[in-house]
Amino acid sequence: MGDRQAIAEALLGQGRIFASRGEHRVAADYFKNALSVSESLKDKLQISTSLHGLGFDQFTLGDHAHALENLERSLNLAEELHDQYLVARRLLSISGGVYVTLGDPPRALERLERSLKLGEQLKNKEIMQGALQNIGNVYQLGRICRRGRWRVTAWAVCLSTKRIGS
Repeated sequence: MGDRQAIAEALLGQGRIFASRGEHRVAADYFKNALSVSESLKDKLQISTSLHGLGFDQFTLGDHAHALENLERSLNLAEELHDQYLVARRLLSISGGVYVTLGDPPRALERLERSLKLGEQLKNKEIMQGALQNIGNVYQLGRICRRGRWRVTAWAVCLSTKRIGS
């Protein structure tokens, strides 16, 4: 089992490398292989991670239906693991661009607001900042007009982090 676990981790790492290079077809193949190995191990965390990587590569390649299916499966597994940080990250990344791109800003906002609440519960300013920034971006697109409250809150969170100006 240890060797197969290491293989799954190596495949995930290769997938991330190719994705960062913009080689999404190659990355997707690595994530599919990592998913297969992770499923054989019944490792929910690695399955979730593989699905997440695969989903984003599929989305980038224009396969939105499969991308959304894999991203949602990844989120569901994070919820099954009761890992609130992972759930918040999955909500944030899925909502940030996927639902807006697919023309569903209200769904994006629902997910982002849930990520924000989890960030607040976890006292994680990075998640809060990301959620607030994406909420502001949704409103800025002009698709929904309620942005004032979120912009002020996002600015306050930004000022309270040490990342300003870096």
